[in-house]
Amino acid sequence: MKRLWLLLACGLPLFVLAQEKIELTWDKGVINFANNVAIKDGKSYVVKLSGINSAHHKLILEAKSFELYTPLPEVLKPIMPGITGSVSFDKINEEIANLNTLKNKADMLHKVSKNNPSPELADDILEALYTIFSIGNKSQELLIKKVRDDVSMVATSYDMIKGIISNLTEYKPEEANIYSIILQSGEDFKKNNYLKYLQYIINSCKAKSEVETKSFKSEKDLTDLHLILIDTYSNDTLYNETKTLYNYGSWGLSFSTGFFYTEGLGDQPYYLENRTDGNVAVMKDKRTVEDFSIGAMGHVYYKLYPCLKIGPSLGLSVSPFDGKSRYLLGLSVLIGQEKMVGINIGKAWAKANNLSALVKKDGVGYYLPAGTTIVPQYQSLKSAWFVGLTYNLIATKK
Repeated sequence: MKRLWLLLACGLPLFVLAQEKIELTWDKGVINFANNVAIKDGKSYVVKLSGINSAHHKLILEAKSFELYTPLPEVLKPIMPGITGSVSFDKINEEIANLNTLKNKADMLHKVSKNNPSPELADDILEALYTIFSIGNKSQELLIKKVRDDVSMVATSYDMIKGIISNLTEYKPEEANIYSIILQSGEDFKKNNYLKYLQYIINSCKAKSEVETKSFKSEKDLTDLHLILIDTYSNDTLYNETKTLYNYGSWGLSFSTGFFYTEGLGDQPYYLENRTDGNVAVMKDKRTVEDFSIGAMGHVYYKLYPCLKIGPSLGLSVSPFDGKSRYLLGLSVLIGQEKMVGINIGKAWAKANNLSALVKKDGVGYYLPAGTTIVPQYQSLKSAWFVGLTYNLIATKK
């Protein structure tokens, strides 16, 4: 047992220290996040809200993590498969007055300390209530019991007097006044919770200007924080919004489409021309060195920051000039959080035509025997550097 307590004593501080805080402020009806708030993968966080009064503010946090999902482009699928006793009317009047004083003081405290706790004022009010309700030893438990008993007595008296009045045919003016007060108080009792008012004043004596939520763990690509700020005194919902925090410090997978530029991957065109020795000269025709293609990339990236990712990429593109595919392998830098723009660089491979061994070469140049009408060629893979600009505009939460 001693070992168990020792383990708990050593482990609890480590757990607390492992939790990091997200600082928020409540100002003019809005919960403000610090700029560029990001959450590291695998870490636990606690949301800390300042600028409130914990005596009547209650912060509710719902944290839910999501993955970013992008569908695989069609072009990549081939290379990426898979109370009892008597009632005194005078006493009831006194109790009603005391309970109304309790409510008024609680209302005043709530108004004064709406976003800034005032423990000193709450202490003064509590001292006054001890006197008003005749609690000599200043016991909070006895004060709570006294208020509960007074509420019960007035409520019971209301039910009794309501029954009496319904059976009376006549009564004295002074009795009518008392009956009227009690009946009206009974209606007010349906609207007020005097024990709640008292508990609010007691809580205000130790109120803080900040509250913390339970911890949540940063997982997947992002986490939605659903924040609800409630004024428990007035039962008003002051704030009900969702804030998205983006993960960093973990790996991810995404796809993008875009444009790629290479040089020297296109075919070299040739034409035939008669030579004076009777053979046919193989002549190089004008060639377009620059090449643009359209395609898609698959990215495996590491999230350095929520809006900056880097990692290897694999893709496929097709040139509109010759209709041939380019196989792409390189490095990508992705900028953005959900919707991303990618800057890609690497090597591109494509099938290119080469002169066949049937084509001979002498001091004049390449030639073929007389009567040849076509240039014999064969295909092989050829590589060149590429740069690409891609984008991903269809990421969704999953």
